[in-house]
Amino acid sequence: MRVGESKVDMEKEYTVAVSECIFMGKDGFTMLQSDSVKLLIEDDYAQLIPNLLDDFFRRLSPSYVMNPKRKEIREKRIAMFNGNEDDKDAAGYIKIAPAIDGRLTVINA
Repeated sequence: MRVGESKVDMEKEYTVAVSECIFMGKDGFTMLQSDSVKLLIEDDYAQLIPNLLDDFFRRLSPSYVMNPKRKEIREKRIAMFNGNEDDKDAAGYIKIAPAIDGRLTVINA
């Protein structure tokens, strides 16, 4: 596996997002079974990816009233999907063009 262009460095510490089920070694995923691995957020408190995406895209809608203090954050979110505030469709939605960025690569799949 790679992180960006580099192979995973076994001496470095990484933060990864997995479900609590995987963290606990279910489905045979036992490589996280170590005293040095910490669970940061329990499943009961984690946000579901569909909910995060719904919130993300709702904030890009023309009806969303943005707090001016959050303008920079909004611009960064839009840029992540190769969009900008000035490029909108007829209904006022910001056009985006998500792309796979290749930060993770499976080796010997």
